[in-house]
Amino acid sequence: LCRGAARPADQAPHFHDEYVISLQLRGEAACRVGGESLRLGPGDFVLINPQQVHAAEAPRVGEEAESEYVTLYVEPRLVAALLDDVEGETTCPEFVTAHAPRRGDLARKLLEILEVAADDGDPTSESTRAAVEGAMQELLVAIFEDFSNLRIPMQRSTARVGHRKVAQALEFMRSLPRADGSPRPTTEELAAVAGLSKFHFIREFERHVGMTPGAYLRMLRLTEATRLLRATQLRVSDIALNVGFADHPSFSRSFTRTMGMTPVAYRRIWAD
Repeated sequence: LCRGAARPADQAPHFHDEYVISLQLRGEAACRVGGESLRLGPGDFVLINPQQVHAAEAPRVGEEAESEYVTLYVEPRLVAALLDDVEGETTCPEFVTAHAPRRGDLARKLLEILEVAADDGDPTSESTRAAVEGAMQELLVAIFEDFSNLRIPMQRSTARVGHRKVAQALEFMRSLPRADGSPRPTTEELAAVAGLSKFHFIREFERHVGMTPGAYLRMLRLTEATRLLRATQLRVSDIALNVGFADHPSFSRSFTRTMGMTPVAYRRIWAD
């Protein structure tokens, strides 16, 4: 759970391994998800599938830049476990719409979670954890019921890649190790996996996925870095080497450009 005062307008296209469920609390904002530009107002949700490319967009001229939002990052395994317990479903659904406008009922559920966590002097207490988990379960079930292909598996996901050969290369890239420092495949090698010429592959990959193949490979390693920043106490320099960057400065520059904050600031948010 992450709360922010403004969506970073200079953020590069990126993705997360988790589902992203973001509620605009105050002011207006804009973002791009799966090639679609979205304008957000208070009470609007943005729903993003794991590894779906997205980015914040700069405010329009004259548009109020002040805004506030709250974002849930939900691991797919937790969604699968939740839906198995509640719905008897064993597969992870995907969102079929990226924009859920003016859902005051869902916004109230999310705000209740924030209030419960804030009202207790000890957010790690058993009573608080139970209350938050119960409210979170209710919120997630409602969102996946209304905006995913939970009930209609054949319904098209917003993260679906329409080009079969690009999708083939994408699955290959996702299967690669992220944290062993092994060399990345070249663009020529990826084009061969897709069965396309190098330049045709680059053009089609960027059009259907939302970033270049090289940027996608780099982002896969950065998502592993975010996991390590959240879940371990490893030094940032060790994380940089672990995920295949040459040194701490190059990792920090890439992370900041993509995530809109330094690795240290990112870790601090999750520690809080």
